[in-house]
Amino acid sequence: MAQDAEKEGGLLSIFYRLPALFCIWINLLVFPLAEAATAEPPESGHQSLVVVDGYFQYQAGAWAKYQIHDLKKNERSTIVFSTLERTEKEGGPAIWMEIAVTPEQQDPVITRVLLEETPQGPGQPLEIIVQPHGMTPFIIPKSFLEKAQAEPQSAIAIKPHESTAKPITIKTSKRQLSAIQVEATDEQGGPVKAVLSNEVPPLGLVRAETSDLTMKLKSFGKNAQTKIEGEPINFYLWLTLQVGKGVTGGD
Repeated sequence: MAQDAEKEGGLLSIFYRLPALFCIWINLLVFPLAEAATAEPPESGHQSLVVVDGYFQYQAGAWAKYQIHDLKKNERSTIVFSTLERTEKEGGPAIWMEIAVTPEQQDPVITRVLLEETPQGPGQPLEIIVQPHGMTPFIIPKSFLEKAQAEPQSAIAIKPHESTAKPITIKTSKRQLSAIQVEATDEQGGPVKAVLSNEVPPLGLVRAETSDLTMKLKSFGKNAQTKIEGEPINFYLWLTLQVGKGVTGGD
């Protein structure tokens, strides 16, 4: 629970960190299959999201649903973040996380990511499985991950105005939450407003507003289970099957 507004306000750093990591799947969906047959990873177009440094909770079974509004593109989507089983990978702690994204008027896509655990939140992705709606899930090749990790991140550190950190109570349909309302400034001097709560795992975020987007909590809970259905297959096999279906006109 948020007990010390000044202390926790000083820990706040909101940043955009998903472009090259979680958003590979976005490009895979919009990348034409004929071009994707070259086996090159897609270019790094992305939809940035807000993550709170120091507030991420590695709580197995936690889930939270958000409404995202990209103000520049005027695009909306619903995103459900779930933290699932914890494990060890490459000698360090890791956790499986799923991001289920449903763009407005489009089918959902589920991304299952094995992430390094760091004190600041999710670290490097160690494995990624993607399942577009109605399709077989596939495994992102390691070479794609290495390329994504090598690309510079569009991280924009946010400096909070500690004097603005204000304890508040958020009323939801089911309960009241102890939270902190914070004003901040990004590296370009743009204003940021956020409401944070350690009672909302895994992100610890209730609401955020920047010049580019708004992100609002819709609901959250426990006992999350994987939404991936079926056995994931090799990406290149998956791609071959999709090209084959396109040629034959199969579903």
